[in-house]
Amino acid sequence: MPSLSDVGPRFVTVPEAALKEARVIAQRCGRIRSEALRAQAEAAASHERGDMMKATTAEQKMQSAQRRYKSCLADVERVAKEAIAESRREAMKIKAFEGIPWGAPPDTVQSSLGDPAVKQDGTLCYREETAGLPAYACFYFEKNGLSHGRYIFLQQHDTPSAYVQDFNRIADDLAAVYGMPVYDEEQWARPYEEGEKPGPAIATGECTRVAQWKTPGGRVAMQLRGGNGAITQVLEIEPTSK
Repeated sequence: MPSLSDVGPRFVTVPEAALKEARVIAQRCGRIRSEALRAQAEAAASHERGDMMKATTAEQKMQSAQRRYKSCLADVERVAKEAIAESRREAMKIKAFEGIPWGAPPDTVQSSLGDPAVKQDGTLCYREETAGLPAYACFYFEKNGLSHGRYIFLQQHDTPSAYVQDFNRIADDLAAVYGMPVYDEEQWARPYEEGEKPGPAIATGECTRVAQWKTPGGRVAMQLRGGNGAITQVLEIEPTSK
């Protein structure tokens, strides 16, 4: 059954009301399941005693509880699907970055998140985990306040292919929220050789992997680039109008 958190890492927020409703229903399901198990045990014990009347009654209770349990699970699935759909609709609007609304001044970010790990040229970066990877969440400002945000991933790997795997996994997460990207391509600075893996070429700066999503509320873009053996992965989020 769908999980209420199965909507992408940090890119959407599941409504608290939906989580509360799901917990209440899950508790009800648990009680019904316990009722079914008790009836099953009672039916088995009655069969052993040869009391067929009580066994039949217990089996009827068990079957009733099993039907109600199945219906209860369907309710949990319904709530999960509705919550996921609503979360995705909200995510498409791209109203904020890390919960900070577009146009907010730097003071608002610091009041909410505290002192940044990096503060340079008006940009504030906070160390965190995004999509299961260590990253900087960086806030960029223009004269009208917060204009866009970037996740700069810090995970280090021994092989270039591992960075490509991270890119593909995050791209799948984003596609689950925003749909298929408007483009997802490898940009080569030299002629591509058939069958060539992009990882080593990304590390040397000869290839860049780019994917982009557009929604009514803004743009989400991811880039994997490198040079001199070092690879950088960046995810940028910005509103349609600044």
